[in-house]
Amino acid sequence: MPIYPTTYGSSFDIEDNIQDALEWMESELKNDDTFKFNMSAVAREWNVPRQRLVSRWNGRPSRHVSFGNGSRLNNDQERAICEYLKRLDEIELNACPAMIEQYANKLLEQSMDVDTEVSEPPVGPQWTKRFLKRHPQFFKRRQKALEQDREKAHDPDSISDWFHRYKALKDKYNILPEDEYNFDETGFWVGIGKDQ
Repeated sequence: MPIYPTTYGSSFDIEDNIQDALEWMESELKNDDTFKFNMSAVAREWNVPRQRLVSRWNGRPSRHVSFGNGSRLNNDQERAICEYLKRLDEIELNACPAMIEQYANKLLEQSMDVDTEVSEPPVGPQWTKRFLKRHPQFFKRRQKALEQDREKAHDPDSISDWFHRYKALKDKYNILPEDEYNFDETGFWVGIGKDQ
């Protein structure tokens, strides 16, 4: 018995796969107009939800194409936010909901009408929550402070060596004490507390 993936990827990936499947189905119908499709088999082959494939085949548009009245950003702007979050994840920097909201508002600012110079109003307080619900590949996780056992486990010789190398770099690049900032492994976030 074959094992099929339980996840389909992001909603944008699913829609791209559905479009590819629909194009394949249409090409098959051009070759043989009496051809009957087994929608479950096609959905498995293209790794998409069967019901969504059937809906698109019957002409129902995707939510990405016909986003509701409450949607503030268009598809390209939502994709830009997804790419932004992926980039942050690649460099191991965690985004907090405020960062996502701030980036969305920046995109809305940039999409202002040049003629009237009127920008879109900012996203609402629940927008980030709804965005994360639309994109389940992104989720919130509470960060924990550094554990005491790990804190005590540092080797004094390696720490001393690190500070010697640090001083050498400061001297090499002429870094002044007023240009130094202190932060730990969890990163540096303005306005975010220890266990938030």
